[in-house]
Amino acid sequence: MDDIYDLVVVGDGIAARCMLFALALDDSFDNSKKILHISSDSFYPTCTARTTSVVSFGAHQKGISILGDLLVDSLFAFEEFCTTYSPEGVEFSRQYYVKPENESKLAQFNERYSHKTKIFNVECAFDRCAIINSSSLNSWLEASYLKYFSNYTKVDDVVTAVNLKDHVINTRKRDLVPYSKLLLCTGPYTPFLFKEKKLPEGKAVSGSYFQWEDIDLGSDSFVLSQGHFNIIYRSGEKLVLFGGTSYEGIVFDHYLQELRENYESFVSVFRELPLPSIETASVITGIRHKGKKRLPSFYTENDMIVLNGLYKNGFSFPFYFAKKIGLYL
Repeated sequence: MDDIYDLVVVGDGIAARCMLFALALDDSFDNSKKILHISSDSFYPTCTARTTSVVSFGAHQKGISILGDLLVDSLFAFEEFCTTYSPEGVEFSRQYYVKPENESKLAQFNERYSHKTKIFNVECAFDRCAIINSSSLNSWLEASYLKYFSNYTKVDDVVTAVNLKDHVINTRKRDLVPYSKLLLCTGPYTPFLFKEKKLPEGKAVSGSYFQWEDIDLGSDSFVLSQGHFNIIYRSGEKLVLFGGTSYEGIVFDHYLQELRENYESFVSVFRELPLPSIETASVITGIRHKGKKRLPSFYTENDMIVLNGLYKNGFSFPFYFAKKIGLYL
């Protein structure tokens, strides 16, 4: 059996790296602790690398629901993080919401959004947003915390079982790995690692989106939104994204019909915008984890922490929970 690790972290998406970043900068955390970081993108692909990555501001307010309160607090935590550290991969821009034709939806639209304008000759409301290059942000987080940890090891491996009683995990490459603290940031794959039925309810949700490279739509990045679908233009990379679908299950098949229909709807609305052809798009699918009532879960038991249920708020919720991770580790 190996020497005991002070902390074992499983998962390598934005949640895991955000927690490690927070620990590295926490004065109360000993950065010489022995840390093992386990992940395998070939077995359990991270959603972070397979998402359209937009953080929307202004659509939520406190005092209405538990989820709404948490969303507002998480957006504040994300913005505070960006202001403090100026990370790579984050660009603040505008998100434009197409004015609905349905009268019943129009009243809610006017109540929710106070700023109105026309873009590409289409009536829209708008608010602030952050457009995320998830690969750049995740790489920046890792490069940042690696400067602090002196006894950190990262391995490409797969956890096959968790034994809370004995504080050991099994992996495909190692029989027993003892630990003092265990952090699982494994989203929809968590039930494959920790097979107890004690975890908060949640389910896997598959989402597909189109991606085009080398597309020039101008010098300014933007997001165009209609219903649950967005066109995201990242001007610095000349990258266009359109998505996305939502279907239950760990399914990596692409849901092209729904994508096509909604993209064609966007093309018909934004006639003055030279949107690329579907035939030249690549299709990407990621798997998110949706908690009960869309709430995330921060579950603790016997020196194990599980952060799950980030769903469509994977670039805001982790920054909120990162503020309290040091209390448990």
